[in-house]
Amino acid sequence: MSAYRIYELTADNHVAAPPTIVDCPDDIAAIERARQRLDRHRIIEVWQVDRCVIRMQPIAERRRHGGFAGGAARLVLMFTKRRVPLRS
Repeated sequence: MSAYRIYELTADNHVAAPPTIVDCPDDIAAIERARQRLDRHRIIEVWQVDRCVIRMQPIAERRRHGGFAGGAARLVLMFTKRRVPLRS
């Protein structure tokens, strides 16, 4: 198990609160834990040591910055260059 830090960010990319530290077996499990915290107003980042695993933001936030349209429940997931195999 590895320690991951889940950060909640404001719309202007400031850390909203101290990170939540979770122990997960891999990146996918950490992403699932973080996704539970995502709402319509917060941006979420997951970090493992000094590596940003993922940045998630609600679609409403993406629209405000010139992104694509869609339902508020959809997420924009921006992975790092490291490829993570999905569980089958």
